[in-house]
Amino acid sequence: MQALGKNLLVKPIEEEFKKGILIMPTQKKPTLYEVLSVGDEITNVAEGDKIRIFEYGIKEIEIEDGSKVFVVPIENVYAKMR
Repeated sequence: MQALGKNLLVKPIEEEFKKGILIMPTQKKPTLYEVLSVGDEITNVAEGDKIRIFEYGIKEIEIEDGSKVFVVPIENVYAKMR
């Protein structure tokens, strides 16, 4: 599956925190995702990058193996993790 235009195809990453405290707003979905596919109009994010996104406006898709991936507009990305 290939993302088109200004969209990304991503999958959620489960986060583990061993030290420190993370205070985040209550959410139903994770905010850390791995990029699976990048639309042809995007230049600053690549496949394999880990990103944080705002949750509104994303579309959930169930793929053939039963797992879920998300289509995310590039405008929803607020950070790329190092």
